[in-house]
Amino acid sequence: MPDVSGGAIGLKEAELKAVVAYLQDLAGAEVTVSIPTGLGQTQTKEASAPAAAPRPPAKDAPTLLAQFTCTACHKVKGQGGVLGPDLSKIGATRDKNYLRRAILDPNAEITKGFVPTMPPNYGEQMYAKEVEMLVDYLAGLK
Repeated sequence: MPDVSGGAIGLKEAELKAVVAYLQDLAGAEVTVSIPTGLGQTQTKEASAPAAAPRPPAKDAPTLLAQFTCTACHKVKGQGGVLGPDLSKIGATRDKNYLRRAILDPNAEITKGFVPTMPPNYGEQMYAKEVEMLVDYLAGLK
């Protein structure tokens, strides 16, 4: 990996730690770095308030489906709503790349007979490992 602390990029130590923390959090891993605060800025009352703790990653795909209320619109294993396509046997007709894209960019391809109602930011709300867990689970539904 190139040195990003110098040259044209020139990230400072706090910025490097912020990138590392972001990537660890995005992957659903434990954040192992602490980011210095108050560097060159006056703290406002709002800025000094503690941030909300990150949510723990889902342990399995059914928990993830419940947490993101997927079955409010989609039927999975015969249970759930009918506003979205039935996902009970989606793995028999769609590959993992399609499933991943459908989660990350749900309006890229709309199934005939349905209107685009899935929130476009589900992929941003899930940890990367949760997206992959969900893709694997859905691919196994045959």
